[in-house]
Amino acid sequence: MDKKPGLDFGELTSCPITGLSITRKPEWTDVGFGTDHYKITLCLIGKNVIHEKSCGYSHLHTVREYLSFFEGVENEAIPKKQKYVLLKDYSLHKGASRRAKGAYIQYQKNNRRVAGIIYYNTSSFFSMVIKLARRLNPVNFPVEIVRDYEAAITMAHNTVAADLYIEEPKIDQPLQSKTVSQIDLVTTDDDSICPVTILPITNRRSWRDIKVDENYRVSFRLIGNAILCTIPNGVPSDTGTFNIIAEREKVLAEVNLRGRKYAEIRDHSGIGGTPSKESRLAVANLLVKELDDGNLLGFWVYKAPSFLRWMFNVGARLHKKSHAVGAVRDYEQAARNALNVLRQNGVDVGRRQYRRVTKDDWRLDLKDYRISFELIGNDIVYTIACGAAEGSLCG
Repeated sequence: MDKKPGLDFGELTSCPITGLSITRKPEWTDVGFGTDHYKITLCLIGKNVIHEKSCGYSHLHTVREYLSFFEGVENEAIPKKQKYVLLKDYSLHKGASRRAKGAYIQYQKNNRRVAGIIYYNTSSFFSMVIKLARRLNPVNFPVEIVRDYEAAITMAHNTVAADLYIEEPKIDQPLQSKTVSQIDLVTTDDDSICPVTILPITNRRSWRDIKVDENYRVSFRLIGNAILCTIPNGVPSDTGTFNIIAEREKVLAEVNLRGRKYAEIRDHSGIGGTPSKESRLAVANLLVKELDDGNLLGFWVYKAPSFLRWMFNVGARLHKKSHAVGAVRDYEQAARNALNVLRQNGVDVGRRQYRRVTKDDWRLDLKDYRISFELIGNDIVYTIACGAAEGSLCG
């Protein structure tokens, strides 16, 4: 993407593309934060678009001062309950240190007021870096790259800024980004990879959606070599519970875990009722027997209603199995507990398998220089560079 000269707002009082008013202030112009190598200029376009033009290279201490300054402008320029779109002109941007980029990304991840960030006039190199960062650090708002100011302000005005009112979060539903603990393990693929343990998931068709009673079904997954994941769904019944135990035995035999050490996690999010006393006793007796035999090393349920969690944890304590049995908050915690107890007992959990992802726009080909990026797992960037880079590559 070839860069055009950034728009010189000069004495403009309105946007030449949209006609929106432009608000500038001397204290928002050429702010240097006590250094000569980095400056920014901010202005407000209309009521909900902040335009930023940066010049130079930033370090961590500079970015910290910048973020404090930016937050002050944000609070001054944008009404309290309004979101805004941030336009970033990169025509004179030279780069940032690793720690500076990390601090900026973390700030924006926690920024509830930004509705979108649109970069323009970026070099080919910076476009590639932004796209890769967008994949590594997902946020709850769009991050776009366009060619020039006209495209940026048009996108902000017509698309991203369509709904800029901030809804106050409910007390019992805190605002949070989607994390690995919220990932649904149930997939339609024959095989996938556990996002927590990075172990392969065996997901056979014969294990999916098995009918155990009229309104009760169950699915099974094997994570790595020795973590059984059981996923019941529907209205629990005594018949269904005994059939789940029977189907569970079949799966354990099929993967050669009968008489061998393993752990189990169970997703209770799909349970639509309270199991009867007979059903609870059947499951409790099964767990006590397998724990005493030394085959089952740990058992955790997750995403269970609060009353089920309470009953499960009380039952575990009554049977003096609290060290290996319990109800936890989510899949991530259950999977980690299972992995830890298996490793502590010297069980071969299987070989980790990292996804490797690359894209065409993560590669840059110049006359005498080539660089490409590959994402391994969720947080490893593999870089391949070849040739001699010119000094203006990042400019």
